[in-house]
Amino acid sequence: MLSEHIVLTFLTYFPAYAVLGWCLEVIYASVNTGKFVNRGFLNGAVCPIYGFGAVLFILFLKPIADNLPLLFLASVIIASLLELVGGYVLEKLFHMRWWDYSQEPFNIGGFICLKFSLMWGLAGVFLIKIIQPIIAKILEHLPTLPVTIVISIFYLILLTDVIITVIAIAHLNRDLQQVHELSRMIRRGSDTLAENLGNFAVDASEKFDNHKDELTETLTTEIESLMAHQKRIRARILRAFPNAKHQTEKKALESLRKRYETYKTFKKK
Repeated sequence: MLSEHIVLTFLTYFPAYAVLGWCLEVIYASVNTGKFVNRGFLNGAVCPIYGFGAVLFILFLKPIADNLPLLFLASVIIASLLELVGGYVLEKLFHMRWWDYSQEPFNIGGFICLKFSLMWGLAGVFLIKIIQPIIAKILEHLPTLPVTIVISIFYLILLTDVIITVIAIAHLNRDLQQVHELSRMIRRGSDTLAENLGNFAVDASEKFDNHKDELTETLTTEIESLMAHQKRIRARILRAFPNAKHQTEKKALESLRKRYETYKTFKKK
């Protein structure tokens, strides 16, 4: 049956390509940054969007594998739709945009752009013509029981990873709200001090600066407290997505990221 074929294809090939996609992302990030970065939405060595994309390629592109122009065009369309829908859904679920192509020409909503869509097109051709036949042949020669056990363990670990990551992002959003509230309190306190001291010409400026410094120090202490309790997973998310943008707490996210980098540097000394 068609449904059984789809399920079997997904269960079999999703793990392999999710891991290979993670390797590709890590290599790409390492070349650009000069250091290892665990790139990926999850904590493990997997990038689920690559797994989904590869499965879609296998299901829809194999019948047209011998028609290179059509294969390339279909790869561009499938990968672009997946990236567009995936980026939009993730932003709505977690209030964050994990990748942003707004600075790239010919982009749609910042979720997809022509340059990367063409790259995904080439990747689709490479996968169907070269990679997939190799992986399929390897799996054919492996004993069924061990492969089934490994795949089952993979999905159990993946489910656990998804739950842990979702909880971590929820905590990150909570931290961002705290940073926003602290910053708002500082601004409100500074404005109040300015009004109260405005009538005193002598020493007004000096008193205002002193109180403002105290308020700023309080904010700094509170944020550093957040950093001290920052879980490893949340810290990894900040590193893995340096260009991520929050829907409502853009300034708070940048502040938290800068504070984290400062705190990390301080802890190393």
